[in-house]
Amino acid sequence: MLLAVVRRSRPFTARGEAADFELYLRDLERRGYATATISRRLSTLAGLFKYAVIDELVPTNLTLAVTRPGVPWEGQRRTVLHPLEFAAVLSAARQHSATAHALVAMLGMHGLRASEAFNAQIEELRYAGPAEVTLRPPSASSASSL
Repeated sequence: MLLAVVRRSRPFTARGEAADFELYLRDLERRGYATATISRRLSTLAGLFKYAVIDELVPTNLTLAVTRPGVPWEGQRRTVLHPLEFAAVLSAARQHSATAHALVAMLGMHGLRASEAFNAQIEELRYAGPAEVTLRPPSASSASSL
């Protein structure tokens, strides 16, 4: 779609320009796309160009010169809790019991899936200090017994 927008506006050159991305973003806006969608599409292109620069397929990341549209936190469809929401859940879990607090902390702070947290064995936890607890993956022998 980016190339189609650029071709409609001027002859395409192999070297590309940051203005091409601006044209693409303005076209998405003109067509009524949501700000979050526009930002997400530019992020995808930025990631693509980041790796293209690393692999030396292009000399520079042209998306760095493009201003990303701001998406307010309230306008985002999110699948994670806001930090204040997580703090409230963690506080409620602490008041409930030490086990609930530990479970919520493992889920939220360490990004564990519910099944990983529920199936965790005490032997798999490694304490490396007050701010670092890791969960060692289960060994092949214990995984086969599940």
